[in-house]
Amino acid sequence: MSDEPANSASGGGFKAWLRTSWVAIVLVIVALAMCFSNTAQGSRAFSPFDEWVYYDYISKVPSQLYVHQGENIGEDALSLMACFGDGYGPRGEPCTGLDGTYDEPELYPQEGKTSADPYTPAYFATTWAAASVIQFVTGVDLLIASRAVSALWLAGGLIVLTMFLREFRLRPILILGLGLSYTGLSTTFYASNFISTDAPSLLAGATLGLLAVKFAKTGRYAPWLAIAAAVAVWFKITNIFAVGIVVLALLAHAFFRHRAGYRSAPPSPVRMAVVAAITAATAIAAEIIWLLIWKASSVGEGPDQGISTDLSPRATIASLFTFLLPRDGVSIGMGWSAIMQAPYAALLVAGVVGWFFRDHHDDRNRAWSIAIAVSATLFAPALMIAFQLLLGEVAPVIPRYTLGMAPMMLLAIGMIANNRISVWLILAYGITISTFSLAGFYL
Repeated sequence: MSDEPANSASGGGFKAWLRTSWVAIVLVIVALAMCFSNTAQGSRAFSPFDEWVYYDYISKVPSQLYVHQGENIGEDALSLMACFGDGYGPRGEPCTGLDGTYDEPELYPQEGKTSADPYTPAYFATTWAAASVIQFVTGVDLLIASRAVSALWLAGGLIVLTMFLREFRLRPILILGLGLSYTGLSTTFYASNFISTDAPSLLAGATLGLLAVKFAKTGRYAPWLAIAAAVAVWFKITNIFAVGIVVLALLAHAFFRHRAGYRSAPPSPVRMAVVAAITAATAIAAEIIWLLIWKASSVGEGPDQGISTDLSPRATIASLFTFLLPRDGVSIGMGWSAIMQAPYAALLVAGVVGWFFRDHHDDRNRAWSIAIAVSATLFAPALMIAFQLLLGEVAPVIPRYTLGMAPMMLLAIGMIANNRISVWLILAYGITISTFSLAGFYL
């Protein structure tokens, strides 16, 4: 018996995509309008979220492909930091114009050393390539062109997100509301309006989810799923969380199908489990290969960012809610930004918890609900423990790491929105918060 929610719509495949293509078109238009409008309103100052080291990485792609541990920031980024600064204002040497000489990196944050060295060149090389085309066509500089590429990452992610959610037969109007809600978040704003390694995360997570669902349904796409897992972690290691969700979902689905007596239906439970294991192994192997290259090419010690702490039982317990409660809620004195995003946190809790406890009659939906609930609660403390065991210290685990998991989180919300009132409330919220972002309130 199929566990088809009340918000479902019949049909699948290419015809279903044609019926819902308008949703993707609207989402892309809104996303691009938000990004380009805010880029036009914004300044040349870097965002406070490491944009200056990301810009430095991109500017060095043509000459060296990737940056090395202990490497100094180049003059291009130093000049922009000196003249325009970041969220804290200009820093470093006095500005003598962008064509001036900037050769005292020790005066800058992090003593002028890069902190982007742990990243593979996957994101930076593709962004540089796309930015070069934008520069050639429009004549803008590398900073603006690279920021524009972030908008394209968001647009691509929303298209694949629509396809992924459609696999679960959510209504087009509900998919629109969910997509607009994601577009309006402050984390999405900073990932899509500035140079950010978080920019491709929505696309990575949605692609992994879509391939996993299609593999479980048809038995095909297994090689593509393994390749996508490796590429996802090369773009950003935190995308391993999205890999983890699809691996858990496939393993749970295989278990339920085995228990129900499905032995040979494509794909068989055994093959599902094997593909899940290969997907996880491929992602882990890809990251290990990069870490070996990273360490072998080091030219010195990286900067001390002063954010590491020791693992404590209290911090470990608190991290159970890091991904499930990405916002602090509403309280007196909070800014409009936090207040606007509090409903998303409430929807997230309701979706993850509500779908987990829902009475399922479909093995696929039950498997995904379990995988999402486990990842939302246990992945953050697992990462902290891994940091402690591997590095001897713990770096902060922040809600922004969930961007690769966002398609699955949005799915959980959509699967409990099983009446017209909830669907229209989500759409109203999505329109409101995306308008909030479009108007530049985060600048």
